[in-house]
Amino acid sequence: MVLAIVAAVPQTAPRLPADLLIVNGHVYTLAWDEPDREGRPAANAPHTSAGWRPDAQAIAVRGGRIVLVGFTTQSLTLKGPHTRVVDVVGRVDQTHHRRRTRGLR
Repeated sequence: MVLAIVAAVPQTAPRLPADLLIVNGHVYTLAWDEPDREGRPAANAPHTSAGWRPDAQAIAVRGGRIVLVGFTTQSLTLKGPHTRVVDVVGRVDQTHHRRRTRGLR
């Protein structure tokens, strides 16, 4: 799953638990500068000669607001007893596995 977030989000983890964590994803924050006049990506864009790469893995949401965009390990520090955690990679793999095993029965 690829997510694009256009927001100014704090890079430090807030202390209160999140309502929702989306982890192990490919998140593009779009927080880099505009390309140059020839269309080349800005120097601070997550782009190399091999192409684009995500600049985050996880999103934390509390009260309907994004409170953190960063690494999965960072977001898991916001996990509380009632936090819903959606593992994007695990969820996709699990769905694929269920479909495959149902067909074999």
